[in-house]
Amino acid sequence: MTAFDERARAAAIRSIGRAGKAMVLRRVLPAGYDPATGAAAETTVETAVRGVIAEDGAERPAGGAGSRREREVLLAAGTDGAEPAPGDILAFDGVEHRVVAVSSVYAGERPALHRLRVRA
Repeated sequence: MTAFDERARAAAIRSIGRAGKAMVLRRVLPAGYDPATGAAAETTVETAVRGVIAEDGAERPAGGAGSRREREVLLAAGTDGAEPAPGDILAFDGVEHRVVAVSSVYAGERPALHRLRVRA
């Protein structure tokens, strides 16, 4: 990793830190089977992150009576240990959004930004 790569990552973190809004990234992990209750236990891990809504998407038909709104959100990588994945929940503006796709923008060998496609 070069000095330029580190500066690019630092710039991404600073920019999103200044312009971003507070969000919560939530992941539900299976914790194993509980024979006493006969159910699978779950553990929820929440991480506070800052993100920028890069694209305020249009409403799309949900295949039923409602509609779903897709958005693109940028998160700075590496500041909080959060590695978003499809299926996670990203909560902001009082609404929970499901992460449907994740791609990363790299500076050298390490990611600088995570680009999330989320759906309310």
